[in-house]
Amino acid sequence: MKRALLIIILLLFTLLAAVLAFLNASTVQFNYYLATLELPLALLLLMAFALGSLFSLLVCLGMFLAASLERRRLRKQLNLARQEVRNLRDIPIKGPY
Repeated sequence: MKRALLIIILLLFTLLAAVLAFLNASTVQFNYYLATLELPLALLLLMAFALGSLFSLLVCLGMFLAASLERRRLRKQLNLARQEVRNLRDIPIKGPY
């Protein structure tokens, strides 16, 4: 049921994207520092969306790698603390008690 709902939502977004591409089929000038291109507006919007998604992915990847390194450091620290507690529990109690 969950998969079918996901497929239906994906198809609706695809249909919406196709309708928007059809309605925005006119060409526009895209000026950048090196040259000027004439592209369909839908393609230009798709390229902007793709570049934004790629940039977001790279930022998330950097955050993921930083969190992974932090997790590894904390896991080592936890293992050292556990070992220390284990060693302290194994030390025999000396004295009159």
